[in-house]
Amino acid sequence: PMIVVSPNAYNKYWGSFYVNSSVAGNWEDFIVEDLINYIDSNFRTLPQKESRGLAGHSMGGYGAMWLIMNNPSLFNAVYTLSGHPEFEGLYLDDNMVEAVNAESLDGLGWRQVVGIAMAAAIAPDSLAPPFYAQFPLNKDGELIDSTWQKWLQSEPLAMLPSLKDSLLQLKAIQFDVGTNDSDAGFISGNRNFSLALSDLGIPHVFEEHNGDHSNKLSERIRTRLLPFFSTQLIDSWEHLKSMNAAKAGLNSCIIDSLIYVFGGHNDIPTSLNIAQVYNTETNEWQDIASVPETFYKGNAGVINGKIYLSGGWHGSPNSWSTLDSTYEYDPEQDNWLSKKE
Repeated sequence: PMIVVSPNAYNKYWGSFYVNSSVAGNWEDFIVEDLINYIDSNFRTLPQKESRGLAGHSMGGYGAMWLIMNNPSLFNAVYTLSGHPEFEGLYLDDNMVEAVNAESLDGLGWRQVVGIAMAAAIAPDSLAPPFYAQFPLNKDGELIDSTWQKWLQSEPLAMLPSLKDSLLQLKAIQFDVGTNDSDAGFISGNRNFSLALSDLGIPHVFEEHNGDHSNKLSERIRTRLLPFFSTQLIDSWEHLKSMNAAKAGLNSCIIDSLIYVFGGHNDIPTSLNIAQVYNTETNEWQDIASVPETFYKGNAGVINGKIYLSGGWHGSPNSWSTLDSTYEYDPEQDNWLSKKE
């Protein structure tokens, strides 16, 4: 099972690209702050990075990849369909020239409007009517290099070297494109993005399919995207690293991200004095100072950062005895102190 959330990011430019803009609105903040908090507060979610993913088509594909590259601590997997991770093949063309020369959105095709929407999203300029944005081409189609460099600061392909570590934090990256897309920029852009990921050693899956920009969309969502998230996001138990030794009847307590376990008994069963700590952030077990005597099924608690053990059973079959011992463990010093002489 999964919860699918489809936010409406429509604005006067027909779309926001899901980034923060002084002209088009702070859509990144809306997604990573408002939306996540609302969904986690109102639905039965697993409120953790490992259980969240991002997906999108076309403009949403750009947004999904851009958001996860900049917020890897919030999401763990991404799937984009016909996104545009590279700008050159899409925005340095005649469509952009038409957009630059337009006075309003009326009568424009979707490719011209997308160019205007992208300009308002990543290069907003409140002093540049009518669209209040900076374009990489002038009205004659000549490149404005300073503006183009500003655009490239928001291009996923150009961002890759500086955000390599962000993508390496993700569990899975997958994206696709239709080989019959009428705009070749989508095809070349996704191919170049895949090559750049490979060059940087970033694991990913890239697929090309026999479709255009959107005619295979519902099929790809059903057969590729949803199964992808079903396997990549955590919605059940995950087998973590095992303890250093098998035991039962142990005691445990938690300090911050560390789980401490003490004592217990083995298969015989004989009581143990083994003590270990599990780091939930690194998925590693570490042996710590052994308890001064063997025991199992005692009591454990934490007060002011120190761990206290008391009572329990000691020995082996036919020779069990109850304990009245109390011990204090100091995690910083890794030592035990008897509290009853």
